[in-house]
Amino acid sequence: MILDNEKLLKIENALMCLEIFSRDIHTFFAMANYLNILDKDPYIYSPFRNIRNALLGDAAVRWCQVFGTYNEDNHWKKIINDHEAFMSKLLNNVGIDTLSYEEYNKEMREFRNKAIAHFEPQYMNAENIVPTFSIAMKTSSYLHRYLRDLLPVGMRNSHPEDLMQFGEITAQCVLNRLDDDFIYHPMNML
Repeated sequence: MILDNEKLLKIENALMCLEIFSRDIHTFFAMANYLNILDKDPYIYSPFRNIRNALLGDAAVRWCQVFGTYNEDNHWKKIINDHEAFMSKLLNNVGIDTLSYEEYNKEMREFRNKAIAHFEPQYMNAENIVPTFSIAMKTSSYLHRYLRDLLPVGMRNSHPEDLMQFGEITAQCVLNRLDDDFIYHPMNML
């Protein structure tokens, strides 16, 4: 497939969003087990809890930039021509049906809009406002691999081959800077 410069730029931008998503979400989960150590008294300041919340918010924003609504500049539908075929493969890979994906997508967009971008206090008082990120991680990983494979061979090395491994390594690097004894256990987050 021959890609023009505009298409290459869209692919690169979407890959960047997905890579930031992976770094954010893995670092968010990696820090979870160490909050009691990192955020010692006084609890009111909680800098690492605040950092984790920022990472979670940014992860939601980045995922929505690629999977949210079509009007997003980096939405996958602006890159991939055969939407139905791609979505079928994506859903099969993730192991969910169309309705489940649509509900999840709506939940993620609502979280981004009401908890992150426009802070609506009544939304923040609701139960279960933070969506699970396992579907976001699986969809991101699949799309990242798909888009990376579209790039010319010489450009692929600018992007990690395995998005989840990339996020895990990044998270462990963050933990290493905080304390050599902190270990990231990625299986605990799914």
